[in-house]
Amino acid sequence: MDKKVRKRMLCGMLAAVLFLSGCGRARSGGRGTSRSDTAKAAVKTADALEIRNDGVIRSHLENNRSLNIHRTDRNADTFRLYVENTEAMAGFASGGLTTDYQESIQRVMDVAFGSFAELEIHMLACPDGTDEPEWAEAELNEKMTRRVQNTAFYSEVKMPGSSPLAALAWEPESPFQENALTVLVSSFIEPGNDLNVLAEQIQEYFDKYENSAACLMGITSRFQGDYYVIPYGDQPACRIVDFSGEAPFYMVMVGPEMTVRDFVQNLDQRLEKKNIIPAYGIYTNNVYEQILEEPLNFDVIGDLKSKKAEAGVIRSFNTGTLYEDDGGCAFYAASSGRVETLDSDPNGGISSSTQISIMSKDYNGTAQYGWDYSLYSYDAETGKWVEAGKNALTQSTVTVKNERGPLSDSHSTEPILASGRNEMRISARLNFGSGSPLTRDQVYRVEVRLHLNRENPNAGSESAGTDLRKYTIVHSEYIAAVGRLSSGWGGTKIWTASPRLWADTQKALLCTPILEDLIANLEQMETEYQDNREFVEYIDFVFNVPQEDSAK
Repeated sequence: MDKKVRKRMLCGMLAAVLFLSGCGRARSGGRGTSRSDTAKAAVKTADALEIRNDGVIRSHLENNRSLNIHRTDRNADTFRLYVENTEAMAGFASGGLTTDYQESIQRVMDVAFGSFAELEIHMLACPDGTDEPEWAEAELNEKMTRRVQNTAFYSEVKMPGSSPLAALAWEPESPFQENALTVLVSSFIEPGNDLNVLAEQIQEYFDKYENSAACLMGITSRFQGDYYVIPYGDQPACRIVDFSGEAPFYMVMVGPEMTVRDFVQNLDQRLEKKNIIPAYGIYTNNVYEQILEEPLNFDVIGDLKSKKAEAGVIRSFNTGTLYEDDGGCAFYAASSGRVETLDSDPNGGISSSTQISIMSKDYNGTAQYGWDYSLYSYDAETGKWVEAGKNALTQSTVTVKNERGPLSDSHSTEPILASGRNEMRISARLNFGSGSPLTRDQVYRVEVRLHLNRENPNAGSESAGTDLRKYTIVHSEYIAAVGRLSSGWGGTKIWTASPRLWADTQKALLCTPILEDLIANLEQMETEYQDNREFVEYIDFVFNVPQEDSAK
């Protein structure tokens, strides 16, 4: 398939929202451990000095509860709706029963009226008796909402000889604005193969404004009326007269990333209540740094006793995940657990280490890393952690190693990761020598910040779109959703039609934009903004000084 055709198809689907994310963050509380049980766990040293301080544990959990994402968000105060009101869309609003198209339009309006102060609708009109329509703006209100769901709204504009989407480029301003959410509704049956105009405008928007998103949503709806088929190439549209069955329509949503995500989530929930299941995907150009402060649940394995040459174990569960909602990055931390140890050396010093796994699934790229740390002591009066300086640490090391296979530990028979994956193991060891100014009976916390910078060697290559799709946490759910919409291209039909129309229906199926190609094109665009990303993983150690001679 040549580049022109792929681009044409690309525009076909930039719309909608991935809410996996709502679909997105998977959270785990650890293996059967509740937070209340955790807070009650007793942690003892060799001479019975207990770290049985619920306040310490609660404070630690509070400090690490949130997943903070540092970015520059834009607010959208304007909603711009573009409806391709040509006769090719009239069949979606025909018949005696309400169609899924009409229901979807109503849900879009419901979300818009409740979320935006300014609302616009742009529709096609033929000024001065010309045959080629132009986009015209009108006020979006309840009356217009009812009009958009009426067949007459689509019967006023005949099927044009040129693409209505191409006409977007003739507008004085782009349909996609910095502080606005734009929703474009179309069947993407475009004469002239001008869908690439939409792709180019979205690309320009991505280039101009960081932290933007484009959502492509596809929905099948009952269709009754003349259906137009646009063959590939520059052939004119042909028409299936009195088609009665089901056909897909699409919505493209473009704007600030968080606005797009919120709108899609809200819309998806409303559609679900009407038993409408859309297929959708979200594509972003986010370039922000993610700072992750992940909550830890402590599950003590027996009494933790720190004796000379004897190690105790605290198992802390990584209940956050190192990935963004749409799964657009390569790295994410194992959600099933990680192990921390407290050890005493023969000289009375303490060392603490942890091993976590950050897995890059089916990804052989490289990761640069750096790290730093802070030492805190717990102030029982204020209930807060106070920075204690760094001179208490006589030695600090962080190592990163790429390995393949399951990660497990000697204290559990359960692998932390599935086998057959490329994974990165990060170990941090902090040594507290006998000369360190640590105070006995004091509880400390060391916060190690591990900075990872992912490099994508495949960015810009032919396989980049495919590789990126493999990283998507919700890939299986998304493909299943796409399958529900696009099953007609596999031999079984999503369309229903009378036998006399079967041949024409098959022709239409072959000529309708193919979702997989459009998705691949969008993913290729997305990789341009994801060549390098920095993530910060916080590794925490909570400890006290178990032996009097280890603190001076």
